[in-house]
Amino acid sequence: MLHHRTPSVAPSARRGALFRRRSRATPVSVVLVEHRLAEDGAARSNIRLADRWTAAGVDVRLVALQRPRRGTTGAPLPPGVRPFHPSGGRHPRLRWALAWGLVRLVPLARRADVVLSGREIGWGLLVGRAAAAIARRPFVVMVRSEPQAALEQYVSRRLRGVTRRALRTADRLVCITPGLVEPTVALGVDPGRVVVVRNGVDVAGILASATSSPPVEVPGSGPLVVGAGRLVHQKGFDVLVRAHADVVAAGVPHRLVLLGEGADRGQLEQLAADLGVSASVTMPGFVPNPVATVAAADLYCLPSRWEGFAQTVAEALVVGTPVIAADCVSGPRLLLGDGARGALVPVDDATALAREIQRHLSDPQPLRDKAVPAQSWAAENLDVSRTAQGVLDVLTDVVAGRAGMSARRRRPR
Repeated sequence: MLHHRTPSVAPSARRGALFRRRSRATPVSVVLVEHRLAEDGAARSNIRLADRWTAAGVDVRLVALQRPRRGTTGAPLPPGVRPFHPSGGRHPRLRWALAWGLVRLVPLARRADVVLSGREIGWGLLVGRAAAAIARRPFVVMVRSEPQAALEQYVSRRLRGVTRRALRTADRLVCITPGLVEPTVALGVDPGRVVVVRNGVDVAGILASATSSPPVEVPGSGPLVVGAGRLVHQKGFDVLVRAHADVVAAGVPHRLVLLGEGADRGQLEQLAADLGVSASVTMPGFVPNPVATVAAADLYCLPSRWEGFAQTVAEALVVGTPVIAADCVSGPRLLLGDGARGALVPVDDATALAREIQRHLSDPQPLRDKAVPAQSWAAENLDVSRTAQGVLDVLTDVVAGRAGMSARRRRPR
């Protein structure tokens, strides 16, 4: 039976507290651009920003160049957020969607004060950069992942150069953790244009989700270890499956559930079969509410090869689940307080991960003792309202700086 941990920590910041302290200037109007609102951490983070800004009276238009792919579920939208799809209800070929998106995006940009790309790669970045240039509006980029790794993994070779140029010419780049600053500058970005605004999560929403639906049913008995995210190379679930097999072979039975869907599903299923652990590995696919299962777990594991923030680790901390994470760039070390709020293991090291899992399953008290203050810390420090205010302040400063520059240019000599 899965046990259900009852979250007990109330968030310190409420949604209405975003503008308790007014911005340094009148809130700007923002066009926030994404390629599509897929079910991933970056999309959910951008939707939360749009939600907080809209609730606070900021004029924000969320633009998604394409709708979610047929047969897939897009990121869930709060009641106040309605994205604008330039392609309407159609699913045109990509090249037509991009061309039509640029045509429709330029007038929106001209009516706004600033164009914001929701992430550091993708067509949203490139089309947003072009629209901002045509409309003569400042352009800001959210850097949500290790940019060089993201370029190599997700961007075709023919688009890497133009992607780097889009980043180098942005008026500001907002890194969601301090660890992303160095790799961003390494792409040739002016360090003076790089700022840090720590990412946040919907603390109240996570606490509510933990009890709003039952956890995923996992066959068998014994302790439950959970991993969550897209089934892709970046997330390192092959490392977790290998570690799981090592722990089972060492005589410590447990169950592993991987919440999410992705291109590597077949490889992971084959790996589990090859290692003889198919019976103890469950992959239920996309789960609308993964938090309920994370809250019910004995342990949450993040084996990623790189992360910008590691949102699922933040969610595990909020609901009080013990965490073991790969010490990748750059969120896990920040979130786990250099190991004070959980355990860190080297990247791509199945043996080290297996050792920590086995240690926890044999004696869970040390990580449970870390999880209690970690839950309080997460509620106090990770609420997204702080992030929304911080990013809005950056946008306001960029707009004010651009306006001041234009005024100086017009001043008669």
